[in-house]
Amino acid sequence: MQKTKISTEVMYLMMENAFKLGYRRYQWRCNALNAPSCAAAQSLGLSF
Repeated sequence: MQKTKISTEVMYLMMENAFKLGYRRYQWRCNALNAPSCAAAQSLGLSF
C-alpha cells in the first residue's frame, strides 16, 4: 500500500478525523533520510 493514492487518502482522512475530534496538532515522524516519507508528508501540507 506504500506509494499509492489510497495511502495518501487514508492519511488525509485520519488527519481530518483527528481535527474533527478537537485535536489541534497532528504529528508525523519519519527519518529525514527517508525521502519518500518526507515527500508524502509534504504532499499533505505538513512541514518540518
